[in-house]
Amino acid sequence: MKQLFRSFLAAKRNRRRLVLQLALRLLRFVRDIEFDEMERFERLICAFDTDSYTDSQLRFINAEDEWSASEHALGFLDSAIDDLFFAY
Repeated sequence: MKQLFRSFLAAKRNRRRLVLQLALRLLRFVRDIEFDEMERFERLICAFDTDSYTDSQLRFINAEDEWSASEHALGFLDSAIDDLFFAY
């Protein structure tokens, strides 16, 4: 499989651009999904009552961790998209 991709990408610059455009579209698609997930967790966090000490506090912590992970993923995805965009 690696040889197939290597031969396809080594053929012409236009083919490399085509593959790069596809990769950029996929990364942007993943970025949009992560952004939607981050917003969902943010709404969930805002809906919690942080003063009550029940099992909802554990769900609040989990939602906060997921929100943080989505935020970090967005940072890396944005960086990768920018780097690939400027590469070609």
